Amino acid sequence: FASDNYIIFPNPALQQNPIQIAVKNVTDAWMQVFNLLGEKVFETILDDRVSTIPGGKLSKGIYLVRIMQNNKREFTGKLLVY
Repeated sequence: FASDNYIIFPNPALQQNPIQIAVKNVTDAWMQVFNLLGEKVFETILDDRVSTIPGGKLSKGIYLVRIMQNNKREFTGKLLVY
């Protein structure tokens, strides 16, 4: 967590493997995952130090991950699933 409050791993990720989101400070935040068409394909509350996107939830492709806290965008990153 050198300079980031959130870490997504593994990235890139195999389609059938779970993807972990580590949170530096557990707060009232939630994560949304969007495909490149802008469609929300997954959403979860980040209420633990490590949250998981279950394996097989995302198809192969590139996704944008947005983490919101107090109705403000805290983090946006890319995720590659292959």
